[in-house]
Amino acid sequence: MLEPKDAPAAAATTSADAAVALKRVLIAEDDEETNDCLVQALVENGFEVASARDGSAALRYLDDARFDAVVLDLVMPGAGGMSVMDEIQKRGLATPVIVISNYLGALDRQRYVRFGAARVFSKPFSFDELVAAVRQVTGAA
Repeated sequence: MLEPKDAPAAAATTSADAAVALKRVLIAEDDEETNDCLVQALVENGFEVASARDGSAALRYLDDARFDAVVLDLVMPGAGGMSVMDEIQKRGLATPVIVISNYLGALDRQRYVRFGAARVFSKPFSFDELVAAVRQVTGAA
């Protein structure tokens, strides 16, 4: 179970799919319902999942563990999503980031991709499409 020091988070894993059983995904999403649904969808698809409800907790996870992908909300308490993306780049991590947000226009999508996002999803989004994107960026497709 992945838990950073003092982070309000949950971690879960399942052996449903041996091909992705070792793929770790960090979810950073402050909306409890969306976070819980993301955890459930990814766990049901065989991923090991760590969950943070704010950007500061996400950064603590990144201090303590290696992840194969990060699903990142842009607007969160603590460090925002752009700060987390910036920190991932500063640390030289090759971790793919999938951005999710309520606040996206066409120009925003291009900006986040230029900033390093592997994929960008507007809320509401299809959980099946997001799981497929996580599979793709982690090589578990």
